[in-house]
Amino acid sequence: WFFRHCQSPVTGLYAWGEHIGWDFTTEAVIEKDSGYLHEFARPWMLWDRSFILAPEACGDFARGLREHQIADQATAHYSRHARYDTHAPGKGSEYPRHGGFYIATWAAAYERSKDTEFLTAIETLVNAFQARRHYKTDALLAETQSPELMWPNSNVSLAYDLWAAADKVPAPLAEKMRACASRTDDVFLSIRQDLSPGGDGFMIHAVTSTLEPGWLRGGKPDDSRIHFTRTWATGYGEPTDAQVAMLCYLRWRQIGVNGYRTLFLDTAARYMVSDPDTTIALYPGALADAIAVMLGAYRMTGEKRYLDRADEFGHMGIAIFFDGDSGLPRASSKHDHYEAITRGDTLALELLDIWLAKQGREMNVWLEYNER
Repeated sequence: WFFRHCQSPVTGLYAWGEHIGWDFTTEAVIEKDSGYLHEFARPWMLWDRSFILAPEACGDFARGLREHQIADQATAHYSRHARYDTHAPGKGSEYPRHGGFYIATWAAAYERSKDTEFLTAIETLVNAFQARRHYKTDALLAETQSPELMWPNSNVSLAYDLWAAADKVPAPLAEKMRACASRTDDVFLSIRQDLSPGGDGFMIHAVTSTLEPGWLRGGKPDDSRIHFTRTWATGYGEPTDAQVAMLCYLRWRQIGVNGYRTLFLDTAARYMVSDPDTTIALYPGALADAIAVMLGAYRMTGEKRYLDRADEFGHMGIAIFFDGDSGLPRASSKHDHYEAITRGDTLALELLDIWLAKQGREMNVWLEYNER
């Protein structure tokens, strides 16, 4: 129903993402002072099922994503923001993770339609990413309006989508996509990460020309920003140790590179000795990410201590966030309302995943982490 009814007749884009949604009481787009902005909030994981349910609508979305999200079809300049209701793409904010979401969409559409329009869209974007790398460090910048800014975790998310989508396209393009992903891996694994006990964490803001921690947006340094992850504290655009570690886990599952495995298990060791910090406004998503790391470490190593720790975190999560009568998780350990952006849905998913692991049911149901 959503895919057939909640699509703009002008752009083909869907009423979803960070800024808009669908109101089931008025059957209209929800828009709150955003200018009807379309943006992926997270990757859409269910294209296979979606194309089965509504193939024409999904195909229209994939075409609309190219025509109305990408501002320049020749150079692939874009913004993560575009208008849902009219043609008004932006540019300058070419976040790599969003580009990966677009590539995954186009690859899914090509796999079913064999329309070469989608191959052109993918190749143009991959070429653009490669051209935007820093000539000295090979770093992929976060956005063209800030050439000295890199978000390493955003780049790994792109690498994941490039690798997964390569299986759906012809071999020459697939080779180019995997090469782009591999160059991204090399840069990420070369920068300073410190997941030792008491270490700084993952670097999340880096200067492209030096690969040193820093925030140079629009050419202006901002020393007040935190350039490394924290174990439990999180905020808008600021992942925890666990959230970046799960990117390492997903990428390790794809390519088996030991550098990603080491970073992941070093992060797991931090959570084995660190309990959720309820002195801050702890988000359900932060605890969910920690559970995901424990379950990933259990599946990676077979060591039951990680499953036991996941179970401990799960019981803590129920006590902290599900102590009301509504069934909805609290927005934080210090707030009693529900708020989707703090990722209570992810905590619910991880609680289910604990049950699956304890019951030995992973062969029947596989839950894929999508917080990237």
